[in-house]
Amino acid sequence: VRSLTPLKLQKILYLSQGWSYVWDDRELFLEEFEAWKYGPVNLEVYQYFKKIWK
Repeated sequence: VRSLTPLKLQKILYLSQGWSYVWDDRELFLEEFEAWKYGPVNLEVYQYFKKIWK
């Protein structure tokens, strides 16, 4: 888990959401993603984990 970075977490969540649409035609979660400089960001997840990853 040490190699899991905030950026990797965001990308995993984004891809999981996309595949859920493809396979199950539904969302995994309701929160939206924003387009940031280095990729998609779920703001709620970012706010929650930013305290942990300083």
